[in-house]
Amino acid sequence: MLPVVTYASLRISGRRGLRAAALALGAVALWLEPVYMTMFFGQIYIILRALVMVDLALPDSSRWKGMGIGLAAGVKLTPLIFIPYLLASRRVPETVGSRS
Repeated sequence: MLPVVTYASLRISGRRGLRAAALALGAVALWLEPVYMTMFFGQIYIILRALVMVDLALPDSSRWKGMGIGLAAGVKLTPLIFIPYLLASRRVPETVGSRS
């Protein structure tokens, strides 16, 4: 999941085509103590973070925008903070606002 999070972070920052860099940064992140302890204790925070980051990296016209945050919020309530953020920044899918 760490390379997925790193790749989504690079996409959000506007850099494209850096899959090798995402894999390398993900491999280095495995050696960091917070990541190691999260995996050692069997926590799911990395998976939830990947769901939120991939969801934020989706284009605004995507039909699945908000699905990852909703799924992560169903497991743990902390990711719910991103829903008001997406609404305030008007980054909602076009299909949500265009229904009559």
